Amino acid sequence: MQTLLVHISGTHGQAARLQASFDIARVFSGQVMLCQPAPPAMVATGLAPGNLAAVVNFEDLEAEAVAQRQAVKSQIIEQMRQEDVPWEWVDVRGFAAEAFVSQTSLADLAVVTLAEQDAALEGSGPFLSHVVTYGAAPVLAVPSTLKAFDPLGTVLIAWDGSFEAAKAVKAALPLLQKASSVMAVTIGSSNASRPDLSDLARYLSRAGVHIEADTIPAEGHVSTQLMQQAKAINAAYIVMGAYSRSRLLETILGGETQRMLAQDEIAVLFAH
Repeated sequence: MQTLLVHISGTHGQAARLQASFDIARVFSGQVMLCQPAPPAMVATGLAPGNLAAVVNFEDLEAEAVAQRQAVKSQIIEQMRQEDVPWEWVDVRGFAAEAFVSQTSLADLAVVTLAEQDAALEGSGPFLSHVVTYGAAPVLAVPSTLKAFDPLGTVLIAWDGSFEAAKAVKAALPLLQKASSVMAVTIGSSNASRPDLSDLARYLSRAGVHIEADTIPAEGHVSTQLMQQAKAINAAYIVMGAYSRSRLLETILGGETQRMLAQDEIAVLFAH
């Protein structure tokens, strides 16, 4: 976890994702990469009197947006001068989700906030879903009201033996090795053709991570049961795979993943 990519937007939740990145960087002696996407200048077409096509350049709106981004940048840079973590500013052109995703290829972890949406006029898709689906790095989504993130705390792993769950565990391994305790749960019956909790325990033990494992009967939504279990053990975060409904429809994440993305109570480390 040497390179932590953080989304900078000036919107609700920014303080939370910054704090999470600081807390992780201090444990791993990592560097925080502050990524502020700048959307392209807006141009809209409409019908002028007489049914003539008219093009309206939003020069005033663009100037205001530039000023707002600069104000956010100045505020964050001033804050960073007070922090004890190395950092770098990344300006990137493009709509928020796509531009941020473009920078994940050289990041060890992307830090965003739960329920985070695109900025106004920046497309119809949710920001967080896009980053989880297309990002090249694992994604840590933290509650928008987070005051501190504990990389050394208790961790809950959601395990069903799938490729996505395995990717999430592998991505989280540096954090798991620092955790005070790790619990892995399977909700419902396990798939006999996939690695089960005992297989996971053996894999992690070779990396020095010893887990408590449990199978919980399925009752209602898996996401609800995971949240209840995480609260019961006071987990700092949940590790889980992000599942798509269809591999031909990669932009549409499965219902349980969407529910975990929509909650704003506990941090989740996703891999897809």
